[in-house]
Amino acid sequence: MTKSLTATATPLARPKTSKGTCRLRPIPPRRAQYTLKRVKILTWNVNGWARRNSELGAIISKEKPDVVCLQETKIDTTHAGYTPIGFKTAMASRNKHGGGVCTMVRQDWDFTIIRSTMKKAAETLSIKIGDLLITNVYFPPRSSDSPTSPDITMATADIASRATWHTCGVVNTDHLPIIIAMDSEIPKREKPKRVIANYRKADWKGFKTDVETRIRSYVGPRDAYSLEKLISKAILEAAGKHIPSGRFVPTRECQGDTKEVDDLLKKRDEIQKLNPLDGKIAEINDEIEKSRRELRKERWLNKVEDMEIKRKTDSNCLWSLLKGLKPKARSAGPVNLPNGTTTTNAKAIANAMAKNLVTVGEGRENKDEK
Repeated sequence: MTKSLTATATPLARPKTSKGTCRLRPIPPRRAQYTLKRVKILTWNVNGWARRNSELGAIISKEKPDVVCLQETKIDTTHAGYTPIGFKTAMASRNKHGGGVCTMVRQDWDFTIIRSTMKKAAETLSIKIGDLLITNVYFPPRSSDSPTSPDITMATADIASRATWHTCGVVNTDHLPIIIAMDSEIPKREKPKRVIANYRKADWKGFKTDVETRIRSYVGPRDAYSLEKLISKAILEAAGKHIPSGRFVPTRECQGDTKEVDDLLKKRDEIQKLNPLDGKIAEINDEIEKSRRELRKERWLNKVEDMEIKRKTDSNCLWSLLKGLKPKARSAGPVNLPNGTTTTNAKAIANAMAKNLVTVGEGRENKDEK
């Protein structure tokens, strides 16, 4: 691990002075928001991720690392389904038979892939989290008879002076997982604030009065720019005073879930905290999806039953339902017609469908069936 320190040239601004000459002054750099965290990094030569998946899950559940560096994963890009829940993955894979490195970072941290190389001498993957540069390296053996090499971690002096190392015991392996803990500045990730305004509970009378009073009492310039600025400010101040607003917090009701689904979600979250790779998580996900399908089916049947009553007095409600079923994306592929030809013309497709429906209805004596 290395702490990156990049020297950059500070841009210079050239403001005009009253005499028409220019003088140089540095532009103050924008300061990013950082927070001091106790970062835990797990590094391990798994010698085959697939067969060490359960042991890795147990270590992650116990140690709760923020970054996981794996070497000799022995998987290709199509076998990335081992990633624990709550992590984002960067991979430099070779194949199923050897090599490969993988770096996982917790979901709520942003990172950038700096460099990835796959060479015979070394396989490397470098990522950057703020100013912290983490390089994951695997040195392939030159031959099958080469002796195994020790697992080494390196750090710059400023990191090494405030870091601790310890290993985790794992059976049947000659490579021990290493936990590195240190203090480091991590960029803050600001969550988007969803603010909604409740227009139904707004005091529109007071809103109108405030806006009109502010405009009537204005005694400033009458140019278009000043008046536009006045009206915008008056509207925003009146809205903040008379239209209630606040942060949006999604509830079970607005998400459309039942209490049964809500209980399953809480149960799944508890299991994930204890062991992100627990096999029960997949079973609970299937139950959640099944309950949601049944809920959607029940709501659809209720909607259709209500439509059967409403359409007798209002035919527009049926058309509204049909428009709601229209897919977002239209298929651009050709359609096979009964005569053996294919076409993409909408009118030809509609005529063929109508003709087929007429053919199905012919020969039926019962008027309702026809």
